[in-house]
Amino acid sequence: MLHPGLRLRSGRYRLLSRVRAGATAQVWRALDTRDGVEVAIKAVPADAGGAVAVEHEAEAVARVQHPGAVRVHATFEEAGHGLIVMELAACSLADHVEAHGSLDGPTARGIALALAEVLAAAHAAGVVHRDVKPQNVLILPDCTVRLADFGIARVHAQGHTRTQALLGTLPFMAPEQRRDARDVRPATDVYALAALIAWMRTGAPPGDLFVPEVVDLLRGRLRAAREPDDALLDLIVAAGRYSVAERIADGRALAEALRGVGARVEEGRVGGLWESVGMGGREGFEGAGDRAERAVRDSVWSWPAIGLVVTAGAAAAALVGVAVTRLTNMESSAAAPPPTAQETPWCADAAHGFSPSYSRRGEGSDFGVAT
Repeated sequence: MLHPGLRLRSGRYRLLSRVRAGATAQVWRALDTRDGVEVAIKAVPADAGGAVAVEHEAEAVARVQHPGAVRVHATFEEAGHGLIVMELAACSLADHVEAHGSLDGPTARGIALALAEVLAAAHAAGVVHRDVKPQNVLILPDCTVRLADFGIARVHAQGHTRTQALLGTLPFMAPEQRRDARDVRPATDVYALAALIAWMRTGAPPGDLFVPEVVDLLRGRLRAAREPDDALLDLIVAAGRYSVAERIADGRALAEALRGVGARVEEGRVGGLWESVGMGGREGFEGAGDRAERAVRDSVWSWPAIGLVVTAGAAAAALVGVAVTRLTNMESSAAAPPPTAQETPWCADAAHGFSPSYSRRGEGSDFGVAT
């Protein structure tokens, strides 16, 4: 049983608090007592794959070898779990948009290009991520970004193929992946990133990108988000086609298409995220909270599955709590001291600029890892 204070690997890692729990894994904030830094430890129980699962994830990350992929420090087996030690993030892209609202055009394009470049490296190495979604885009305390959770990635190398039972996340899942979890290829990740781009600009899952009625609705939402023309929509549609043969083929091709619509990542840095969220004070946050709450409510139209209305209502209620908590924090922020090493800072605090980028720094960061 994992619990705060538990020491792992001959006492080197001490669990501090659980960050989150997913269907098959937990993520813990932990202290690396040897190096004196905080890390994230993802724990997969033996009945969900254990050591095999974490070794598979570490193998996929090692193959990618890109600064925009989450860093893995170690893997081992203990306490009935497979454990993987990784960077710890301040929040995910999902957390940020939930709290502050959708992103402006240049910022969304920049993040999309950064992620497409990670996928280009992955695809060139024979790795398909299979679960590109907002929760798996991590924002570090220095406001750099990482693509995380290669736990259900499919690896093709030397005739060797490994798959996991997990399927992905429905709003960002390509049609071929919904039919058969084994039927994935680089274009599957392209579809997911197209859906993510639409989500970043509108704050809501777009629905099936290959359905004409959904495209029409997305066009209206992008116009409401002040998208100047249909160039970005056309890219989303090209990357979200039903037929894999007609879709943008892989991360490299998608990166080139994004550059064609003005996406820029200069020296690994995505500029403009700080300006896009309007963190000017209480009014700016309340507006962002309203937008996030409305996005959850509006997203129901795109997924008519039974039970999602209840889910959306619960999410909206949770967002109210997020807004109240953030307002309370902002009221006291002027007198609050800077975060200590034991605290997890909000990655877009009003006192700091926010410009996510790749970070080549591998040590000494506070983060959380998506499951």
